[in-house]
Amino acid sequence: STQSTWGIFCFDQFFEALDLDMLSPLLGEFLEAMSLILEMKRGTIDKYIGDCIMAFWNAPDEVKHHEQAALEALWECQQEVARLRTVWIARKWPSAVIEAGVHTGAALVGNLGSNLRLNYTAVGDTVNVAARLVKANRHFGTRVVCTQQTAAATRGLVLKSLGKVVVNGREAPLEVAELVGPTESVSDSEHRTVGLYHEAHRLFRQHCYVEALAMISNHCGSTHSPASQAH
Repeated sequence: STQSTWGIFCFDQFFEALDLDMLSPLLGEFLEAMSLILEMKRGTIDKYIGDCIMAFWNAPDEVKHHEQAALEALWECQQEVARLRTVWIARKWPSAVIEAGVHTGAALVGNLGSNLRLNYTAVGDTVNVAARLVKANRHFGTRVVCTQQTAAATRGLVLKSLGKVVVNGREAPLEVAELVGPTESVSDSEHRTVGLYHEAHRLFRQHCYVEALAMISNHCGSTHSPASQAH
């Protein structure tokens, strides 16, 4: 097995508003832009699945600090999609966002398949967790969710703790965080919000629920937001 970081990201309920004649040019533009960023950040693209991309780091070539490379790549992908979104809107195409899940752990990587067909890919719990975390974004109102295994190995990135989640196929909860962005790209206001959010999260874990809820309500936005409701 190989210790690797997996990133999986998809459009958020995008194809529902898309005419079939728009599908090929838009998807081609999206996949090309994302693939260039992933390869520049030394990611290995496993496969395209509809509007989703599966990529991993640290195989077949060793990538030092692969957790960092993965999150930096997904941050840049988010910025590129924001740029593409303005272009697509000008063309009267639907607006789009992407959601991503990232996890680090052991996976079986290599040429896998049958005697009829082989594919260089990976299988294992790490891949499954990353895939399940994509949908966690809808619960938290976020765009990029990563596990503590990934977050703990990074530096120079602002990550907001989201608490613990239980994903399908696993009994034990996972500690997860939101990628806010590179430290230099995050505003002072966002830095303060993340700090206050972490303090509220600490209070929550100490069972100081009223104080935690008041802090989130007063400083981190409405308690009716997805991220607030998740806590």
